[in-house]
Amino acid sequence: MPLLISAKSLRKGFGVRPLFESIDFIVDEGEKIGLIGPNGAGKSTLLKIIAGHMDAEAGEISRQRGITVGYLEQVPTLPLDKTVEEVMTDSVPPNHRDEADTIVGEWLSRLELSPFASKLVSKLSGGWRKRVALACELVKGPQLLLLD
Repeated sequence: MPLLISAKSLRKGFGVRPLFESIDFIVDEGEKIGLIGPNGAGKSTLLKIIAGHMDAEAGEISRQRGITVGYLEQVPTLPLDKTVEEVMTDSVPPNHRDEADTIVGEWLSRLELSPFASKLVSKLSGGWRKRVALACELVKGPQLLLLD
């Protein structure tokens, strides 16, 4: 299987408190991996580093050339004044805009969001908003999806 991402000697801390150090790993295509640890251990920080949203203090991350990485935050931020369908359509990459209706329709159906397509995000519960945020990542077609 092709290598998607590898990390060598990652270290990150905040102030004098180290979250983690000497982290090494490899993620191959098709793998499903869980990250387990107590609150405050740095799981979210590590995922943000893998996603490229934050830098490590030391070490290196190598990504497959051209890889697309999706990242679903613990508490996603969505525009509350748009409909579910609008938010999802806005998330479709520019190079797939001509297929946006098909892509969005597929994920509305697969994630059972079709009944909510024309509802404002502000009218949804937290759980449904999380599902919409997941759909927004999936319409991007990531090769690696990180769920925090």
